[in-house]
Amino acid sequence: MYKLIGLACACFFVWQLLGAWRNGVVMGQGWWGRIRYFQRDDEPWHFYSTVFSYVLGTLLSVFLLFAF
Repeated sequence: MYKLIGLACACFFVWQLLGAWRNGVVMGQGWWGRIRYFQRDDEPWHFYSTVFSYVLGTLLSVFLLFAF
């Protein structure tokens, strides 16, 4: 069950990462970017927080896939 959840998370975050790469992470066009869209897109923290979200999601996915 945990592997299925991990696989779903991994697919979601890979999809988000590809969307961010296609649109440009700084532009915040992905799902995470729309949540934080109330801030100006050219602020550096937006770029780093978006990248951090992707990295954290990927690590969580890997943990769920291989820990159980």
